[in-house]
Amino acid sequence: MKEIFWEDYKIDEEDIVKLAHSDNEKELNFLFGKILYNSKNLLKDIQIFDKEKLIEILKNYEIKSSYKSDFALRRLKILRALYLGSDEKIKGLSWKI
Repeated sequence: MKEIFWEDYKIDEEDIVKLAHSDNEKELNFLFGKILYNSKNLLKDIQIFDKEKLIEILKNYEIKSSYKSDFALRRLKILRALYLGSDEKIKGLSWKI
């Protein structure tokens, strides 16, 4: 999972685990954002969070404007559908009848 930080940060696996179990909302959102934007194994990597914390993050997380905001929003909607039962429309993933 270390690849989610690229080379921007000097962080190891132990630090990532500490962030995931933090009670600090900013730290949790920071880690979630890194996973959302950069993970190659999104569904596996978000399992680092306790389920209750993950659900709370998913309810409140907001996409910041960036060059990858459409990509991140699509991934966020998928996660919300899987974990929260959200019925937000996801472009390219809806049935056409």
